[in-house]
Amino acid sequence: MPFFRHHFADFRLISTRRHAPDRPHRRPPVPPRPPTSAREWTLKKKIKAVAAAGFDGIATRLTPTHRHLAEAAGLRHLLGFISSDDPAEFSALIREQKEAGAIYINVQMDNYDTPPAVATQHWLALVRAAEKIGGIVVSLEPHRDC
Repeated sequence: MPFFRHHFADFRLISTRRHAPDRPHRRPPVPPRPPTSAREWTLKKKIKAVAAAGFDGIATRLTPTHRHLAEAAGLRHLLGFISSDDPAEFSALIREQKEAGAIYINVQMDNYDTPPAVATQHWLALVRAAEKIGGIVVSLEPHRDC
């Protein structure tokens, strides 16, 4: 049976049940519709669903809105992301994620064709920037170039 028919049939069966005379007839709660590419959930709904599913944190490129909604939903752990190949941006990106609530930042460093010697210098510069800012842990996400 297609999803819509199945849901519709269940709804009709539930909503036509007899109720005790002292209790008013109430429709059953409608379950949240799953997101689709045409109808994405709001950020607020996504974060509430994460908390309702029993998770205690989120990982994304954080913004102040993420922090506010996560705190309201009771999520304790916020993990940020940075992706850059420009050492001049490192401090600002780290601060942005820290101010948005990150205690840990996943770093996708440079590009697929960056020479290892340059990538190493960039990583050391980013670690130094994080140490200057303080209160944040950065972690490199390596990838193989296949």
